[in-house]
Formats: sequence, structure tokens, C-alpha cells
Amino acid sequence: MKKAILVSMTLASPWAIATTDYTLPATDIIAEKQAAVNHPSGLVKVAAATAIKDITLNKGQTSVGQWTQVDPNTWQWELRFHSDHATSLNIGMSDVFLPHSAQLVVSGTNKFQPAQVFTDQNNSQHGFLWSGEIEGSEALITLTVDAAEKAFVQLGIDQVARGFHRASDTDWLNKSGSCNVDVACEAGEGWDADISSVGRYTFQTSSGGFLCTGQMINNTANDGTPYFLTADHCGYSGNSGQVSLSERQNVAASIQLIWNYQSQTCRAPGSAISGQNISTSTFQNRQSGASYVASNPFTDVALVELNQTPNAAY
Repeated sequence: MKKAILVSMTLASPWAIATTDYTLPATDIIAEKQAAVNHPSGLVKVAAATAIKDITLNKGQTSVGQWTQVDPNTWQWELRFHSDHATSLNIGMSDVFLPHSAQLVVSGTNKFQPAQVFTDQNNSQHGFLWSGEIEGSEALITLTVDAAEKAFVQLGIDQVARGFHRASDTDWLNKSGSCNVDVACEAGEGWDADISSVGRYTFQTSSGGFLCTGQMINNTANDGTPYFLTADHCGYSGNSGQVSLSERQNVAASIQLIWNYQSQTCRAPGSAISGQNISTSTFQNRQSGASYVASNPFTDVALVELNQTPNAAY
């Protein structure tokens, strides 16, 4: 039976680490939003990034966080992150290997948001793993493992993305153009499969978290492999061209998808209501994580394979 691994994150200053608490720089929400509106990449930025260099678990040893022996056969490691004024925290990990008995849990202070639970089923060849957005300014990581497998646990925490937009934001973040036609309008009739193939997602880079869109695409084998087509400029290339293969793999691993993110009614293009903000809080058709397949900066295309085939209901 798998045991739960809880990761509690309360960030302390990267330069002054407590035993179980890790404090990140405070998030200046107003300044971050102002800078995000005119981001040089043209992408919509939704989170600031903080690089972490001193948190690793290797062969059961760690310099940060605290191991506790729960019973003769079970150990638990905890670490809490905190960032003042952040609306969410998203923990990025690398070189992740969870043995069969391990369970890694990342939770926040919002009791209505389910904890994110990871097991050996989340191990991957590239080793990257993201917690997904944990609402609020605190996140707790708890990792539980059998004593016999404690020495096999491995992971490093490389980055924490600190969100600065709330689901209730009513500014430019969640708008379409007022001239755009909603898929619920007559023009969308007959395009149901195409409409439902589109996903809106966030992804993380070393410079922060951003929004993008893409769509499911089949292949010539017609076997339904969950390929997702998006743009190269969505994290796979920077100002100096294509980023490293490792960075591209990490970007794909950080993907957090929302399916069917669309207006449920037809708003007349050009009208006062057309293009108004739509909150993300009501959209629950979600999944996370992907593996990088290919990208090309010249044709601005990127292809990833989603970690799971989307739920048929989506």
C-alpha cells in the first residue's frame, strides 16, 4: 500500500532557511501586473519565478526540510514555502524519482482545493515534475516513504512560480477581443470536434509563468496518441533562439491545461458584453503535464505528448 508523501511549502528567505520553512521574496502584485501587460515576448505573464539552488533530497539526505520517523517502518519529510502577497505557488522539481512506497503531497491553505498527490506513476524519463498552482501564499510538501526505500527517494526543487492574478480578476487577463466570435454562436455550428480539441494552458519558464493555447492533433497512424500542438514561442525559444533541450522538456512538464474554456452563450461581436472577462474558477475540465516531442522556431510550432489521454467527457 502506498504511503502519502506530504510536501508543505512555506517559503522563507532563500538566504535564511529555517528547518522546515522556506520564505520566498514577497510578490509585488501591482508592479508585476503592470509589467505583465507589456511583456516583451507578447505573451500574457501570470506568475513571477524564483530560482532555488539549495533544496535537494538524495539518498535520504537533505539540508532543508525535516525528516520525521512516523513509525518503525515509515519516514516523512516536510517543507513549507511562503511568499507574501502571492495568489498561488507552483513548485518545479527535477531529477525526480519516487520509489513504489512513496507518496508526495503538495497542499495549500484553501481547504476547498484538493491536494496534489504524486507517486511512482509520475516518474518520467526527463525527471521534471510540477505541483501545479496551489492557491494562496503558502504550500506544504509532505513526502512519506517506507524506511526500506527512503534512500531511493530523489528530487531537487529548482523553481517556485509565484502567481499574481486571482480567479476573480476582471481585467484584460481572461478576455477575448470584442470583435471575436464566441464558439456558442451560429458560426461555430458543425465545428464541435475542432472546438473541443482546443485547450488553454499555463506553462513555466525561468522568467515566469505564462498563458498559451493549443489543440489536440492526431497522427497518420490514427491511433489517438495524445499529441498537443502549440507554438514554439510558448516557452521553447527565447530572445537568443531555441532554449536547451532540458529547458524545453521542463516547459512541457509544467503545462496545466483547461479544456472547454469558452463562453457558454453567444455574445454579439462588437457589443458591450462581447470580449468581457471569463473567470477560470468555473472550468474544471483540467489536466497537467506533458513530454516534449519537437519544436521549430522558424515555423513557430511545437509538439508535445500529454501525460494522459484527455477524459472523453472533455
